[in-house]
Amino acid sequence: MSGFQMHKKASDYFYTKPVLFVLLVLLVLLSLSLYNVYGKYRQVKTKRDTAEQAVLKSKADEAAMVAKVESLKTEQGIENYLRSQYPVAKPGEQVILITDTEHSIPVESAPDLSFIDKLKNIFRSKK
Repeated sequence: MSGFQMHKKASDYFYTKPVLFVLLVLLVLLSLSLYNVYGKYRQVKTKRDTAEQAVLKSKADEAAMVAKVESLKTEQGIENYLRSQYPVAKPGEQVILITDTEHSIPVESAPDLSFIDKLKNIFRSKK
């Protein structure tokens, strides 16, 4: 047999409908598999980007905490922290509270009661 005849038998075999159908099915399966892998790649890339952002945020938080700890090692840092958190004053200083007068509710001063008047009020309220 010549090479041409062998080639003709092979091409006749590969161009039959069942073989072409099997090749088409394989092509579809490979395409679906490739699409699934691409979908997983996108998910992993999104998760990786989120993780990288979390790492950057953690590093920034760590740097801020280290700076805060370093500032608390000094007297000035401790004083600034205490003054920002609590209304404290050094000896000789006074604390001034500023309120909004437009939205404040007027407070009526209670009359000074004697000890006997206070006892009377206690017994009156239990009636």
